[in-house]
Amino acid sequence: MEIRTYEPSNHKVRMMIYGGSGIGKTVFGSTAPKPLFLAVEEGLLSLSGKDMPFVRIKTLQDMRDVLAALKANKLTDAKGQPIQYETIVIDSLTEMQAVVIKNITGGRMPSMKQWGDFSDQMAEILKGFAALDTHIIFTCLESEKNDEDDDGREFSRYQPELFGKLAEKAMAMMDFVGRYYMKVEVVNDKPTHKRVLTFTISPRWRAKDRSGKMPQFADPNFTTLMSEFAKIKIGDGTAVGNLESGMAAPTLKFAPDPKDVAATKEQWADINEAWRQLMGVCTDKTGKEIPQTKWDAYLGATMKQHCVVEIG
Repeated sequence: MEIRTYEPSNHKVRMMIYGGSGIGKTVFGSTAPKPLFLAVEEGLLSLSGKDMPFVRIKTLQDMRDVLAALKANKLTDAKGQPIQYETIVIDSLTEMQAVVIKNITGGRMPSMKQWGDFSDQMAEILKGFAALDTHIIFTCLESEKNDEDDDGREFSRYQPELFGKLAEKAMAMMDFVGRYYMKVEVVNDKPTHKRVLTFTISPRWRAKDRSGKMPQFADPNFTTLMSEFAKIKIGDGTAVGNLESGMAAPTLKFAPDPKDVAATKEQWADINEAWRQLMGVCTDKTGKEIPQTKWDAYLGATMKQHCVVEIG
């Protein structure tokens, strides 16, 4: 086993760009090499005249179908010939949340359990696209949250507009997270608004630069950023040593899986009722409310009766 220095080998960039509506996130995606847009929102007017290929995403199944086709290299052009894209732009991840929630609840406010389903399905999307052998750009709206410094003074912090802990999970998967915003500069004693993109961390906003080479304020052009600043290299690295195993790998033995026993329709109804009670809709068969202290007992009795399982 070799010990090597690290040099990215055909490294594919995972990037998130967030900012206010209309700032230019979609146009930024068009500066990447050979992009395919997955348009979740109705915001492609800025690409008019650029002949950018896109797929309209209206449902979660649409997104899954595209992901499956990308994984299997089954995209074709108008003549039925295989076609490959170098960059996939998901525009936008904020709107994708609404698609996933609608898939789960039909558009209603999710319950506690459904929020868990939402998190799982969004993670499925993020991990699925992050595993592709292409550049990935997620666009995202920004949200403003109140925070306090060490002296108790309030200030606003900006971050991607994603629910719960999804923002942290998404940013952890990215090589770069950039905030695209309107900066006020004084030119000839007059305030001037200028669009700027930054990957530099600030107390006022979330950002990330895994290369450590981005300028404080960057040219909003993906290809320029990668070639002139991040300088993503292609190579296998240099071998600097070897690692010899000190002992034989142990042989692992596993007990055989128990034979599954299919539950009847009635049994599943009782099991689902037990879980329903546990989630807070807690009434017995007569409609009487069940005290929280007895939830475990009700669930345990149902599981023991119908599943031959004891919860101890």
